[in-house]
Amino acid sequence: RGQLRALTTQTEAATLTVSEADAGRLRGKLQESERLFGTAAVTISEVEPEGSQDPTRDGRTREEYETVAAGYERALVQLREANDKRAAHGVELDELHRAGQEAPKAIEAAEAAIGQAVGAVEKARGDGWKVEDATAKVAAARDTYIQANTDREGKRLAAAKRGADAARMAADEAKAMVEQLAVRKAKIETDIGQLERRIAVVERGIGTGRTAFERISERYAESSWDDIAGNGSQAEAAIEAAREALVSGRAAATMEQQ
Repeated sequence: RGQLRALTTQTEAATLTVSEADAGRLRGKLQESERLFGTAAVTISEVEPEGSQDPTRDGRTREEYETVAAGYERALVQLREANDKRAAHGVELDELHRAGQEAPKAIEAAEAAIGQAVGAVEKARGDGWKVEDATAKVAAARDTYIQANTDREGKRLAAAKRGADAARMAADEAKAMVEQLAVRKAKIETDIGQLERRIAVVERGIGTGRTAFERISERYAESSWDDIAGNGSQAEAAIEAAREALVSGRAAATMEQQ
């Protein structure tokens, strides 16, 4: 009963800081806990010692003792259910209290993150990058932030905290998207440079191989070199494919083809 009184005090304090809907729900859960404890109390009163009707006194029959034991078992089940409800209600009150403390900070963090994302997107746009996807994500973050503020004003604290967190994460993602554009471009340019150097090495190798093959074909019978004939053509075809990939890579590295 002491725990139930404490829960009643906590519930009434919480209803002053939450929305009407949440307050009604909390009072309903408190009433359910009170009902369950009341039911258990009634069950116990039916089997507790009471004057001459003491159910534990000597002289009872086995059936009478079994009836008393069954009554206490029912009361125990009811008390456990009531206590589980009370504990769950207490957890929810703690979560609402924590949300009330954290929601304002979460909203401030979301506002700051959106501001940083907007700055990063505008800078990338000014540098010539295509930022449509990041812009859309920032807009979604702003909408979520506005709803979080609305929930806070309506004392829907848990929803406000969730919305603010979601807005902050969306803004952070938008900022990361534009910051990665320059990183990806630099990597593509590095890969292009490596491919160019590799093509040059292979081309020199093809030239050397062609000279060697011409000497062999002049000095020896066709049967001794016909199994390597065509290797140079295949290598040249591979080089041509590499050059085409190089052209595509250069195009991808331009800001117009991000």
